[in-house]
Amino acid sequence: MNRHLFLVVGLSGDGAEMDPSVLGRAIDLAAAEYETCRFIWTGFEGVRRPVPLLKKILKRQRKTYAKDAERYANSVQVTVDAFSKGIVDCCSRNGVSLNLLHPFPAGGGPGGLDGLMARAAASPAGFSVSYPVHSGNVDVLSREFGYFNDLGVSVSFQPVHPGRANDWGHEPPPVDGYVGAMARVFDAWVSNGKRKVSVQPFAGHLAFLAGSRDPSDCAHSSCLMGWLSVGADGSVYPCGKGMRDSLRLGNLMSAESLTEFFDSDPFQDVLRDSVERRRACAPCDVYAWCNGGCAIDALDSGDMCSPGGFSCVADKGMFLRTARFFEEAFSQKADPREYPEAVADALLKRAIAPKAIEPRPIVPNPL
Repeated sequence: MNRHLFLVVGLSGDGAEMDPSVLGRAIDLAAAEYETCRFIWTGFEGVRRPVPLLKKILKRQRKTYAKDAERYANSVQVTVDAFSKGIVDCCSRNGVSLNLLHPFPAGGGPGGLDGLMARAAASPAGFSVSYPVHSGNVDVLSREFGYFNDLGVSVSFQPVHPGRANDWGHEPPPVDGYVGAMARVFDAWVSNGKRKVSVQPFAGHLAFLAGSRDPSDCAHSSCLMGWLSVGADGSVYPCGKGMRDSLRLGNLMSAESLTEFFDSDPFQDVLRDSVERRRACAPCDVYAWCNGGCAIDALDSGDMCSPGGFSCVADKGMFLRTARFFEEAFSQKADPREYPEAVADALLKRAIAPKAIEPRPIVPNPL
């Protein structure tokens, strides 16, 4: 049995809901082939009755996994169209983490959205917002962070990527402007962030610097051999960002196993191109962190074989900002209680297990 899988399941697409047979087969194959699986459920905005469907999914999982509840976990990703008290409470009661795609400016969106986000943030199962950064809001990101921070909501600032379609017609931000704006967000977070609020990608950077290597972080190319995505029609792709015809691996309903998709020609092409990119990336100062970055991001920048695209430049700039802060705070024995929980946890972990990372600084010598 294989060790772990992240499975993104799109419950609707092209105006149609996923057939129950496809949904059931995705759960059955994951349970049969993998020791553990995290299911990421998307597409609820195209479902007529989102909460009853989520309940059916959870019931099917309980039946399939029987008493092995520790073998699977769930995350739900929704747009505002499917974000409701019912979905929030169902996720909270059943230990399902919830993520909301929030494309509105601070205080914008439907009435009552702030209160519903605050309710979701109180869930022990976990709640976060994905906030798209584009040319129209990149200059006000610190203000936008303040809005989510006041609500006690953790947030991931995700740039609109050149070469990738955006549902709202947003234009990508300039990469230098994005890195500079995110540096100001980082400063605001570590100086004034609420204890439970985390900000991505910085929280992930801190965990890495403290010795953690999270297998779920697809920005590090950990998706290769560990992630799959299933569309509403049963089509299978390498990941949620790779749902395009050129990367289609086959169909779930005609497959004997999930692992066979990793042996398909399109997936082998992704692996070969990723190896080439990593060879080019290896001399970089932060290669030990990013591991060559995201293959789909590289493809959207023009060439999966080559580094240097939008995400490569942006991710390196943001990671180095985090690393400089972390090394300075640790060397000065900063009090972890002065920082948000994600920062405090990283400082404490480094102090307890200093050999968890390489002894040399990861920040390059400016000379």
